[in-house]
Amino acid sequence: MKSIHESYANTVTELNQELLALKEAYQQLSIQLDEKTAELLQERSRQSTGKFYVSSLARIQHIYFCRESIVGIT
Repeated sequence: MKSIHESYANTVTELNQELLALKEAYQQLSIQLDEKTAELLQERSRQSTGKFYVSSLARIQHIYFCRESIVGIT
């Protein structure tokens, strides 16, 4: 019985460590996505014509899609 309990405790500890690693990775990706979004928005504001190019919009949409996908994982 003690062996089963130790095995269970070890498994829970390992899973908690993996979850912590995933959360840390998500936080880093979230920061990177925020930075990239800010860059794209600055790029948009610098455009002399004032038009928001489709490629920039597509990149921003892709960033938010990735973020939502990551949130769904964690």
